[in-house]
Amino acid sequence: MLEERKANIEQRKLSKTLVTSFKECIGKVLGEKEKRKRTDNPQKFVKLHKSDLQPCDKRLILENFVENDEALGQLLDFISNMYI
Repeated sequence: MLEERKANIEQRKLSKTLVTSFKECIGKVLGEKEKRKRTDNPQKFVKLHKSDLQPCDKRLILENFVENDEALGQLLDFISNMYI
């Protein structure tokens, strides 16, 4: 029972790290898109949200996420711990 509890705690830490990494990727893509929009119209304040993301932006987020070797390794560990 103690080992199961430790495994659950590790699982939660791992999932929190994955979520944080994914949110960072979203923030990076949103920031780059805001920067481009500000360059196009410097007089206007631009603040984008996740709902403003296009399919190509979402693809870029996924690409950034899996390019991060640490996040990808953690994702694979998470999947293997959940299903194997």
